[in-house]
Amino acid sequence: MKYFSLFVVFLLFTILACGCTENSPPLTPEPVPDTTQPVAPLENTTPTLQQKTLLDPFAGTWECKSYLASGPLRKVYTFMENGSWTRTNTNLDSMVQAFSHGTWKKESEGNYVIHSSVSGGTASFEYDKGKDTLYEPHFKETFHRVSEEYLLKIRIPTLAISVTSSQQSSKIQGMTPNPGKVFLLVNLSIENTNEPGGFSFENRNIQAVCDETTAGGAITQKLADRIENPLSPGNLVLGEVVEGNVVFGIPEGTVVSRIRIVNNEGDTVSNIVELQNVPRVEL
Repeated sequence: MKYFSLFVVFLLFTILACGCTENSPPLTPEPVPDTTQPVAPLENTTPTLQQKTLLDPFAGTWECKSYLASGPLRKVYTFMENGSWTRTNTNLDSMVQAFSHGTWKKESEGNYVIHSSVSGGTASFEYDKGKDTLYEPHFKETFHRVSEEYLLKIRIPTLAISVTSSQQSSKIQGMTPNPGKVFLLVNLSIENTNEPGGFSFENRNIQAVCDETTAGGAITQKLADRIENPLSPGNLVLGEVVEGNVVFGIPEGTVVSRIRIVNNEGDTVSNIVELQNVPRVEL
């Protein structure tokens, strides 16, 4: 029994000794960053312009010039990314303008359809990617894109208009306007604020916009001998100011008129002065 107990003790000692002396796998130390080496920058995940959705090539401002019996005509379409559009037709002789607006959609690659909210009509356009032009098959007109440089230039007003007084009248010194019209007499000043080379203008360049469809130039020259201090057109050098009375023929019942100046391409080159509830007088 004594020897058996010694054997058990010996056996336990051997087992414990083997368990304690078993080799453990070597520990691998955590790598220490080498601060002497340049750290690669994180990848930039901010979307670039190229990564953003590209604009539809149809979007932008387009123009076409044609010649009609009534004079040279300039058509300018602006197609917005939100699916809306505006159009300005300018008779470059009379400077009378007609406006329209509506919606557009892409029918297929290179083919677009527009709908007019004014007339209710539709028209189609074909986009030529190679030439970057639009073709309107009904009138057989080709439109060219207006450059961003030109658009930026005309967004900065060249002239500043200030209105002193305004009044409507059914006649001026015995002269009456065309049927359905009244005279709008405006006393204003014009300053060249941003054109170093000077700005030449005529009465037709001064416009009254009375609704969403048309705009007409001043008719001051027709009544120059019947009004005091008629504004004289000419060339305004930088910083020069002219002042005088200007006459328009506007639709009877007009409540709001907007006075502006356009260049010979029909683009607005001044601030726009809004006239509301102009008093009616007899002159």
